[in-house]
Amino acid sequence: AGPVDVDECRFLKNEEVQNDLRDMQTAAVEYLEHEEYDEALEVFAKVLLQQKNQYGKMHPRVGKALHNIGIVYLRADKCQKAVEACVEAVAIRKKVLGEYHK
Repeated sequence: AGPVDVDECRFLKNEEVQNDLRDMQTAAVEYLEHEEYDEALEVFAKVLLQQKNQYGKMHPRVGKALHNIGIVYLRADKCQKAVEACVEAVAIRKKVLGEYHK
Protein backbone atom coordinates (compact mmCIF):
# COMPACT_ATOMS: atom_id res chain seq x y z
CA ALA A 1 0.00 0.00 0.00
CA GLY A 2 1.08 3.56 -0.67
CA PRO A 3 1.19 6.56 1.63
CA VAL A 4 -2.02 7.64 3.31
CA ASP A 5 -3.41 11.02 2.27
CA VAL A 6 -3.73 13.51 5.14
CA ASP A 7 -7.33 14.24 4.11
CA GLU A 8 -8.16 10.54 4.40
CA CYS A 9 -6.74 10.52 7.93
CA ARG A 10 -8.87 13.51 8.82
CA PHE A 11 -11.93 11.84 7.34
CA LEU A 12 -11.30 8.63 9.26
CA LYS A 13 -10.82 10.56 12.48
CA ASN A 14 -14.13 12.38 11.94
CA GLU A 15 -15.82 9.06 11.16
CA GLU A 16 -14.42 7.59 14.38
CA VAL A 17 -15.63 10.61 16.33
CA GLN A 18 -19.10 10.25 14.82
CA ASN A 19 -19.18 6.54 15.67
CA ASP A 20 -18.15 7.36 19.24
CA LEU A 21 -20.87 10.00 19.44
CA ARG A 22 -23.46 7.53 18.13
CA ASP A 23 -22.38 4.99 20.74
CA MET A 24 -22.59 7.63 23.46
CA GLN A 25 -26.02 8.71 22.22
CA THR A 26 -27.23 5.11 22.30
CA ALA A 27 -25.95 4.69 25.86
CA ALA A 28 -27.61 7.93 26.98
CA VAL A 29 -30.94 6.87 25.49
CA GLU A 30 -30.67 3.52 27.30
CA TYR A 31 -30.09 5.35 30.58
CA LEU A 32 -33.03 7.62 29.88
CA GLU A 33 -35.31 4.68 29.10
CA HIS A 34 -34.35 3.09 32.43
CA GLU A 35 -34.95 6.37 34.28
CA GLU A 36 -31.26 6.69 35.15
CA TYR A 37 -31.33 10.44 34.67
CA ASP A 38 -27.99 11.38 36.22
CA GLU A 39 -26.19 8.88 34.00
CA ALA A 40 -28.12 10.00 30.91
CA LEU A 41 -27.36 13.62 31.67
CA GLU A 42 -23.67 12.89 32.12
CA VAL A 43 -23.43 11.15 28.75
CA PHE A 44 -25.53 13.74 26.91
CA ALA A 45 -23.31 16.47 28.41
CA LYS A 46 -20.27 14.70 26.95
CA VAL A 47 -22.01 14.51 23.58
CA LEU A 48 -22.75 18.25 23.79
CA LEU A 49 -19.12 19.02 24.58
CA GLN A 50 -17.91 16.88 21.67
CA GLN A 51 -20.38 18.55 19.30
CA LYS A 52 -19.28 22.01 20.41
CA ASN A 53 -15.61 21.07 20.03
CA GLN A 54 -16.16 19.62 16.58
CA TYR A 55 -18.64 22.11 15.10
CA GLY A 56 -18.59 25.21 17.28
CA LYS A 57 -21.43 26.51 19.43
CA MET A 58 -23.71 27.57 16.59
CA HIS A 59 -24.49 24.30 14.83
CA PRO A 60 -27.69 22.26 14.49
CA ARG A 61 -26.07 19.26 16.18
CA VAL A 62 -25.32 21.41 19.22
CA GLY A 63 -28.99 22.40 19.25
CA LYS A 64 -30.02 18.75 19.11
CA ALA A 65 -27.65 17.89 21.95
CA LEU A 66 -29.13 20.66 24.09
CA HIS A 67 -32.62 19.45 23.22
CA ASN A 68 -31.70 15.97 24.47
CA ILE A 69 -30.39 17.43 27.71
CA GLY A 70 -33.67 19.31 28.07
CA ILE A 71 -35.60 16.05 27.67
CA VAL A 72 -33.56 14.43 30.44
CA TYR A 73 -34.24 17.37 32.75
CA LEU A 74 -37.94 17.26 31.89
CA ARG A 75 -38.23 13.55 32.67
CA ALA A 76 -36.26 14.09 35.89
CA ASP A 77 -38.84 16.73 36.87
CA LYS A 78 -36.30 19.56 36.73
CA CYS A 79 -38.54 21.81 34.71
CA GLN A 80 -36.59 25.07 34.97
CA LYS A 81 -33.40 23.43 33.70
CA ALA A 82 -35.41 21.70 30.96
CA VAL A 83 -36.80 25.03 29.78
CA GLU A 84 -33.35 26.66 29.83
CA ALA A 85 -31.79 23.87 27.75
CA CYS A 86 -34.66 23.82 25.26
CA VAL A 87 -34.75 27.61 24.88
CA GLU A 88 -31.03 27.59 24.10
CA ALA A 89 -31.53 24.69 21.66
CA VAL A 90 -34.31 26.51 19.81
CA ALA A 91 -32.31 29.75 19.67
CA ILE A 92 -29.33 27.97 18.11
CA ARG A 93 -31.45 26.06 15.63
CA LYS A 94 -33.41 29.19 14.61
CA LYS A 95 -30.23 31.16 14.08
CA VAL A 96 -28.50 28.41 12.10
CA LEU A 97 -31.45 26.92 10.20
CA GLY A 98 -33.71 29.95 9.94
CA GLU A 99 -36.94 30.97 11.57
CA TYR A 100 -39.19 28.76 9.42
CA HIS A 101 -37.09 25.60 9.05
CA LYS A 102 -39.16 22.39 9.19
